[in-house]
Amino acid sequence: MTMNAKYFLTASFALNITFSYYFFTKENLLDSEKKHGHSYSTPSAINPLPIPKRETTNFLSYFDSLVALGVTPSEAKTVVFHAIKNINNEELHQTEDTYWKPDPSQSKLQKIKSRIDSDHKIRASLIKTFGTSSISDPIFREAFEPLASSFTFLSSQDQIALQDFQLENRLKKEHLALERPQSFKPSIPIDRHIEPIDIDAILSPNAVLEYNLRYSYLSSKLRKSEAIFTKESFRETYQKLFNLHHAGSYHLMDPRTLLGQRDWLENLLGSEDTLKVIAALDERFTQFKLICNQHQLTRDQTYVAYKIILESEAKLIEASARREVDQGYGISVIHGILEERKILLSDFLNADISTAILNSFSKLRTLSVKPPQGSQLN
Repeated sequence: MTMNAKYFLTASFALNITFSYYFFTKENLLDSEKKHGHSYSTPSAINPLPIPKRETTNFLSYFDSLVALGVTPSEAKTVVFHAIKNINNEELHQTEDTYWKPDPSQSKLQKIKSRIDSDHKIRASLIKTFGTSSISDPIFREAFEPLASSFTFLSSQDQIALQDFQLENRLKKEHLALERPQSFKPSIPIDRHIEPIDIDAILSPNAVLEYNLRYSYLSSKLRKSEAIFTKESFRETYQKLFNLHHAGSYHLMDPRTLLGQRDWLENLLGSEDTLKVIAALDERFTQFKLICNQHQLTRDQTYVAYKIILESEAKLIEASARREVDQGYGISVIHGILEERKILLSDFLNADISTAILNSFSKLRTLSVKPPQGSQLN
């Protein structure tokens, strides 16, 4: 069966359903006419609904002809929308599936290009026919909110922009796959050759925030921290830390930066959840947990040990600043902080485990605190 035949069969089926509906609800139509002052006549078998031609561009006239036959505007819009989609998707369905060829990627490229072109033509036809009000018309939601099932928080404009980006990204991947020699096995996956999403360049400012709250690396780390958030505290924490986070990087924040936000976080989340958030964003904590697991520490013991180290680091930062003013006094303070940390950990665990953990943790250190001459930070 040719595509034209399939199209006319589908269109006829839709129109016949519409015709049947109005034929058997004549009484309701007449009541509606009296109530609202509209004048809709009921179609008859003698006056069947028209089918638009493949080359139709004036869908407003087609819409008017449907209304003239007694179809309500909302039902006529549905039929017109169906016709517009069928006409503009015909090229998409005609793309040949060249699965038998050595490299079928060319047909994939053509399908993606046709999809992008078809979606834009459908929206353009709807706006041309029904004006800009069509953008917010529930009947055309499928066209103007193409990602509504996953991105309900995005406006129509932002959903369209994001969908275009997704399709363009697929297009780039297929181009890369097509350009590779068949025998070539890349050491870096194809996805790594694609530029990372610059969401700021795609979405509106408010939509960027809403998107990042759900899908960014930082928001993912906050959710996995095990801290208990409310909607408001999560948003506030994210927005506060966002500017401190190295945007677009998979490296987490420097511990010095995190410690600088500890007081603020504790006021918002409490000390326990603040510790969890800082641990989740401290690139050393994953390795620290492995070290503690090797010594059979429980989850709670791991967090307490980490807290002791974290608090000593906050003191070391202050002492390092003092040393710039009074070197002798600063060195003395640093010695005292290191000794205190060692005692606290030894009392909490035992001397052997404490020493082993501190020695291992010192290799993970990223703080720029210089130890006193002849001493180590352990």
